[in-house]
Amino acid sequence: MIKEHTNKENTSALSKGTIKVTAVGGYGEIGRNMTLITVDDESIILDMGVHLDRLLNYTQDDDLGKFYAKELIDNDVIPNDTIIKHKGQVKAIIPSHGHLDHIAAIPYLEKHYECPIICTPYTAEVVYRQFKDNKFRQLNDIISVPLNSKKKIGTKFEVEFIAMTHSIPHTATLFVHTPYGTVVYANDFKLDLHPVLGTPPDFKRIDAASKNVKVLITECLRAHHAGRTPSEQVAKQMLSDIMIGTDTTGCGIFFTTFSSHIERLQTLMLLAKTLKRKVIFFGRSMEKYSTSAKRAGVSNLIDQVEIVQYRSMVKKRLRKLMGQDKSKYIVVMTGHQGEKHAVLYSMLNGKLPCPFAKNDLFIFSCNVIPTAAIQEARIVVEEKLLSKGVRMFKDIHVSGHASREDLRDLLRHVKPQHVIPAHGTLQMMKSYQEIAEQEGYVKDKNIHFLNSGESHEFK
Repeated sequence: MIKEHTNKENTSALSKGTIKVTAVGGYGEIGRNMTLITVDDESIILDMGVHLDRLLNYTQDDDLGKFYAKELIDNDVIPNDTIIKHKGQVKAIIPSHGHLDHIAAIPYLEKHYECPIICTPYTAEVVYRQFKDNKFRQLNDIISVPLNSKKKIGTKFEVEFIAMTHSIPHTATLFVHTPYGTVVYANDFKLDLHPVLGTPPDFKRIDAASKNVKVLITECLRAHHAGRTPSEQVAKQMLSDIMIGTDTTGCGIFFTTFSSHIERLQTLMLLAKTLKRKVIFFGRSMEKYSTSAKRAGVSNLIDQVEIVQYRSMVKKRLRKLMGQDKSKYIVVMTGHQGEKHAVLYSMLNGKLPCPFAKNDLFIFSCNVIPTAAIQEARIVVEEKLLSKGVRMFKDIHVSGHASREDLRDLLRHVKPQHVIPAHGTLQMMKSYQEIAEQEGYVKDKNIHFLNSGESHEFK
């Protein structure tokens, strides 16, 4: 169940104290994001995600409901929240957006807390589906708040959900206002001035919210990439060049991307109309994210496609497709990272009918998540595809993560007293350190490296 919030003014007296940042997960690593912010005797949690690489190593099954939290904590798949000793002080769980490395641990860990889950509408829908699809019992309310709104939480926090561009709708950069200064949580983001869906970053709003910022917690995944991350409009043009510029007479077009990337799927629909092809979505996550987008008022994408989600239905529809004229369709499927439970891998290993033929187009409109297990899994899938004789197009994609100059621009807008790089390896954190040092910050004085399980207090 998802509830909408109403603001209630809080006039509690403010007293002097400290802001404590605890890195529960996602620091010195990619994924498993979870941060605890504590002010005096109250706390909030930002994000509760899984480590996708370790999840792939741990299980090839997408039925997450069969595992226990302790089992996944012991295998470093979800954050170890046993380090939070005063769980009764936690007033809210606040995911910044709907990617699995930021929300997928919520159904396992929320039962440890008596507090609402507060997030933007699309994120709320996706979190709700995490409970429903995996048959978890939801103990705490999910409260949906509009983008660019503020929400008072307890007596010490007012959280501002400022709309930010990323690769999933309704991403928020969180401005956590406290009596002793503001914590800005920018994990994840990019500064796309010309998005395909949604609005560009509102720098006036960011500047207005950036008064007395004590600390900026920021992703650093692409801190080593020079320049700015290209706009989603660039990916739109790349796809157009391939799909319209390539002779596909009599051939099938097969496509895979992140199921949550509604912007990219919107582009695909526009191109399908130009090519006069019908679109079929295969896979449960394709249905989940598309339905969530409609329920949140983001996109009616799901009304424009044929969607086949359950394995028995997928098998039946693929058999039918193999007897049809594939040049009338664009087939979209899960499995872009080589996941063994996904539709793509199941086609290639014989568990599902395989419609690929020589000269069909296969488009990977995604990057490969930069971890060893996932990279190896993708290589296996690519080799199997090439053996079918398809024309493969890879990396038809622009990242949803900030590059070097995006990170610098946000730093200049926010003007924090301190910075903490997060959501990245040690080398990525060092790359962010270089940017911050160029802007006048100093390691161990106001640039702070945390590993998961560590904390830092700001007086």
